[in-house]
Amino acid sequence: MKKIIIIIICLMLTGCFNYKELNNYAIVTGLSIDKADNGYEVSALITNAIKENENKTNISVVSGKGKSIYSAIKDINLKIPKELYLSHLNVIIISEEVAKDGMKPILDYLVREPESHQSYYLIISKDTKAKNALSILDPIANFPSENIYSNLENSRDLQSKIIYDKVNQYIGKVLEKGIHPILNSLIIVGSSEKGSNTEEQNNVELKNYIMLDNLAIFKNDKLVDYADSDESVGINILLDNIDEIYIEIPCNKSNIILSSNSLNTKTKVNKQNVNINVDINSKINELGCDIKLNNNNLKKIEKDAEEKIIKQIKKALQLSINNKTDIYGYGTRLYKKDYKYFNTIEDWDEYFTNLKFNINVDVKIKDKGSANNTIGVIED
Repeated sequence: MKKIIIIIICLMLTGCFNYKELNNYAIVTGLSIDKADNGYEVSALITNAIKENENKTNISVVSGKGKSIYSAIKDINLKIPKELYLSHLNVIIISEEVAKDGMKPILDYLVREPESHQSYYLIISKDTKAKNALSILDPIANFPSENIYSNLENSRDLQSKIIYDKVNQYIGKVLEKGIHPILNSLIIVGSSEKGSNTEEQNNVELKNYIMLDNLAIFKNDKLVDYADSDESVGINILLDNIDEIYIEIPCNKSNIILSSNSLNTKTKVNKQNVNINVDINSKINELGCDIKLNNNNLKKIEKDAEEKIIKQIKKALQLSINNKTDIYGYGTRLYKKDYKYFNTIEDWDEYFTNLKFNINVDVKIKDKGSANNTIGVIED
């Protein structure tokens, strides 16, 4: 009986160890990191302040500067009466300037920070200060950080040019042999100043907002380039990282739209070759031109779709080759297959540019939709 009582007391004490009142914390859901004189400017989106006259969550962005990430965050703590609490982080937005100089100082701080839960997104801010993106209000999401996080999460099934790697996956790719990381990027559409005005939330038409853009390409921990839209799709195809894809095929002055939620990429890496096989089962979502969906026309549509996908894949590979950065992990595959041979290669990224890529894409239309022909053909 005494042993049971001791165990219960220990469990009760465990729950109180290092306990602090929640009111002592400033809950941070988003951070931004920009360059400053001889160091960094770190801004924190704080979301737990309550307005006195309204039953509504108030947000504020507080910034600090320092020669290191740690000192910049400590500078923020000097400006507010509460301690920053990072366990609810959704996103960390990083400016182009910081990313081009290198992410290792940031990663080192994040790994050592005990309150950092390692399940948030890193995202690059293009053509604007990262701090600006923390202030853009949205009529749907309560906080800018929630808006960005939800946009990334919801794009999983709707977009084929977004990646879903969070900070721990990014760090893993920086440290792993034979692969380099990629990140999502964002842009601000309209005015960042007007977008931070609470009156803008009441506008019927959304004019100032944050939009996810194309993928950011890294070599080790440094930003080296951005993909365009086709390249971003091609990258995700090569990574077998697509839940759903839309394929637009020109047809007279309009387009045929195919979609697929069944895309499978198989890759085999040898010493001199990379063999890439992509299988796509698709359906017709829209016919913008008047054609009959007979076997010959269906085969032509399939062939046109295959050519479109091959073009996207080749563009993605060429982007990686031009920057001498293997973002696909072909080096990792070869290392796991033949580590002795891999270790004889002085510079894998240089070696990677001379590989021969054999690409095969097979698109099958499994569903023509409810109508066998277009409305125009049916009318005739």
